[in-house]
Amino acid sequence: MTAPVTSSPVGSIQGLSSGIQWQDMITQIMSIEKSRTLDPITAQQTKDQTQQAAWKSYADVVAKLQDSATALQAGTPFGAFQATAGVSATSGHSLVSATASSGAVPATYQVEVDDIARAEKLGGSNVGDVNAAMNLTGSVLVNGRQLSIAGTDSLSAIRDKINALNTGASASGVSASILTVSSGVSRLILTSNVTGSAGIELVENGGTSALVSLGLVSGSLVANTIDGSARSYAISDTTKPVAQVLATTMPAAGSFKVNGFRVDVDLSQDSLATVATKINAAAGANTAIVSSEVVNGKTVSRLIVSGTVTTNPDDGAPAEAVSTQNLQQLGFLRNDRSVAMQLVAPTDAKVKVDGIPITRSTNTISDALAGVTLNLQQAEIGTAVDVSVTRDNSAAVTALKDYASAYNAVVSFVNTNTAANGPLAFDSTMRGTLRQIKTSMFNTVVGLPNTTFVNAPLIGVSLDKTGKLTVDETKLNAALASNPEEVKALFATAGSSTLSTVQYMNATPATQAGTYTVAITQVATTPTATGSALVGTYGNAAVANAMTVTDSFSGKTTTIALADTDTVASIAGKLNVAFGTDGLRLGASVTGSQELQLTGTQYGSRSSFTVGFLLNGASAPSQLGFAATSVLGTDVAGTINGMPATGVGRLLTASASAFGDPPNPADGLAILYTGLTPPETANVTYVQGIGGMLANVMTSLARSGDGQIAVTQTNLQTAIDSLTKRAVDAQARLDQKHKSLTAQFTAMETALSRLQGQSAALTNQINALQQSKN
Repeated sequence: MTAPVTSSPVGSIQGLSSGIQWQDMITQIMSIEKSRTLDPITAQQTKDQTQQAAWKSYADVVAKLQDSATALQAGTPFGAFQATAGVSATSGHSLVSATASSGAVPATYQVEVDDIARAEKLGGSNVGDVNAAMNLTGSVLVNGRQLSIAGTDSLSAIRDKINALNTGASASGVSASILTVSSGVSRLILTSNVTGSAGIELVENGGTSALVSLGLVSGSLVANTIDGSARSYAISDTTKPVAQVLATTMPAAGSFKVNGFRVDVDLSQDSLATVATKINAAAGANTAIVSSEVVNGKTVSRLIVSGTVTTNPDDGAPAEAVSTQNLQQLGFLRNDRSVAMQLVAPTDAKVKVDGIPITRSTNTISDALAGVTLNLQQAEIGTAVDVSVTRDNSAAVTALKDYASAYNAVVSFVNTNTAANGPLAFDSTMRGTLRQIKTSMFNTVVGLPNTTFVNAPLIGVSLDKTGKLTVDETKLNAALASNPEEVKALFATAGSSTLSTVQYMNATPATQAGTYTVAITQVATTPTATGSALVGTYGNAAVANAMTVTDSFSGKTTTIALADTDTVASIAGKLNVAFGTDGLRLGASVTGSQELQLTGTQYGSRSSFTVGFLLNGASAPSQLGFAATSVLGTDVAGTINGMPATGVGRLLTASASAFGDPPNPADGLAILYTGLTPPETANVTYVQGIGGMLANVMTSLARSGDGQIAVTQTNLQTAIDSLTKRAVDAQARLDQKHKSLTAQFTAMETALSRLQGQSAALTNQINALQQSKN
C-alpha cells in the first residue's frame, strides 16, 4: 500500500492563489521597520561601546602618567648619588667597591683596608658512629637560640636540631654539618653564617657541659674582649628582660664586678639597657655603652664595657658560681676554644677612612659614611684608594623625561580621540581631564620654601608652541648642579614641623597644602597593670596555682605555674620567659614597692591584655591584686587645624569635617607624636610639590571604582546595558510583526484558494447544466 502524500497547505505557498510576491513585501516592510526602530538603538550601542573602549585605553595611558608623577612626588630621583673607587697603585687590585644612596654627601675619601671580616668555623671531637646515642643531656644556647639535647640524641640528631634553630625569623645564623675524616671517624662542624669577631656564641645553659663533651669548647672560661674592652653577646632587644628575649630561664639574681665595682643584676627582669645603666651607676658614667650592629639584616645590640668584667667572690663560693653563670649568659665570660676546635678564627674588618680606624663585623660597611656602602674585597696594609661620591643627576633627568613622554602620550591620545572624526569627538569630559593635568603641572606650589626655582619652566620643563612638554636637559642639569634641594622641593611632597616631638608622617589626596596647627592634649600610652605588693612568698597555691595572660595585640595567651615558694621576682621571671617563648608583646617587672607590674610594648587602645588565674585548670579568683578586666593603652589625642583629630596609638590623623561644616583642608594629614609632656603645640607645613599635585589629579582620574575615568566607563556600561535591553525588546516586536504579517498573508492565500475552488466548482456545475440541456 502506497503511503499518502502530504503537502503544505495551499495558503502557505507564496502567491499560489493571489499571484502576489507577498513574502518579499514583508521583507521590505520589516526592513523599513528595523531601520526605524532597531537600527538607531544598535547604532548608539556600537557608538557607546567604541567610546567605552576609548576610555579604557585612556585609563592605561593615564596610569603611565600616574606612575611617573608618583616617582616625582616621592622625590627619590632627585636624591641619587654615585660612588666610584680606585684600584691599588701598588698591586693594581680592587680593594674596595662602593655604592651611594640618598643621604650621601659629595666628597672624596681615602680608604685603606687592613683586614677583612671572616666567619668562624668550629670542629668537634672525633665520633665513631654518628647514629649512635651520645648519652649527653642538657641545654645550650647557640647564638641566643636554645638547644635541648637528650640522652638518646646521636651526633646526626644534634646536627639536625642545630640546623632547625637556623630557620625562621629568628634564625640562629649557625649551620651544622658532619665531616667524615676517615672510616669510622667523624666530626661535628659548626659554621657561622656571618662574619665578625663575635663568632659563634655558645653558652652552657644552666651549668651543663654538653658543649664541652661535644668538643666544641673547652671547660675553661676566658674574658670576651675586643680591642681591650669587655663585650657581651649580641641580643635582639635592649629594652626587654634578657630572659624574655632569649626565652630561657636565667640564673638567680647575683652580682659581678666591673673595674672592681659591684654590680647587682637579675636577668629575669633586667634588660641589656638596664644592665648598662647599673654598670654606669656603679663604675662611672659611660663605662658601658650599648653598641648596635646589623647581622643578617637584623639589628642586634651588645654591651661594650671599658675595662674588666669579673665574677664577685666577696659573697662566697655559691654566690660566685651564680655570678659566673650570669656573666656566661651575658657573654662577658665565654668557654675557651683551642686551635683544634677553631678551624677558622673569626675576625672583624679593619678599615681606615681618611686615616681614622674603624672596625666592623662585616665586609659590607654601610654605617661609616652617610649614604655610602663600602664593600671590602681584599686587604692591603699601607695602601689607600680614593672613593669619590658625586651626585647622579641622570636619575632626575630620566624621571622628568619619562614624565614628559607620558604627558605627551596623554595629549596625543586626547587630541586624536576627541577630534571631529574620533570616537569621542569634541568630548568635553576627556578634554577637561587634560586641562586638569596641565593646570597642576604649572600651578603655583603652596608653601614652597624655594627662593630661586619656584616653577617648572625655570628648571627647563615647559610646553613648546605645539603644546608638547619638553625637558631642556642643559637647563635642568644646571639647576640640579646649583641647587638640587630646591629642584627636589619643587616636585616632591614633604612635611615639616616646628617641634621635634610632632613629626609629619603622611597625607591623602584630600589633604590640601598649607600650614596647620597641631595641638596635643593627651599622650599615647602602653597598657600597664600593677598588682598588690607581695610580702615574702606567694604561699597561696590552694586558691590559684596558675596565671594566664592574654595579649590582644599578638592574639596569644601564655600560662605559668604558681608555686607556694614564688616571690614577685620569680613570678616576673617566669612571665618574661613565657612572654618570650610564646611571642606576647608584654614585659613583667618588679616595682620599688615590690609590686608585680605588667606592661605592653605597643601603644594605644588597640593594645590590651587580660590577666586570669586557674586552680587545677579551672577558673579561680583574681590574685596579686589584678582585676579580671582588660587593661588598655591610651591613644594620642588632640586637634589639627582646630578640629578634633583621630588618634590610633601615637598616630594622630586629621578628620573630614562633620556633616554641615565646611570641608577641613587638613583632612588626612597624619602626624606622629613622640613626646611625653602634653599639652604641646606645633605648626606642621604640608607641601604637595608639582609631583604631589600631579599624583592627586592622576588619582582622581584613575582611581578604581570612583575615579573620573571609572565613573565614565560605568555610565557608558549602564547606557549600553539599557540599549541592549531596548534592542531585545525592539527585536521581539519586529519578530511579532513579521509573524503577524506572515499570518495575514497566509490567511489571504487560504481565503483566495477557497474562493477559487468554489468558483471552479460553480463553473463546472454551470457547464454541466448547459451540456445536459444540449
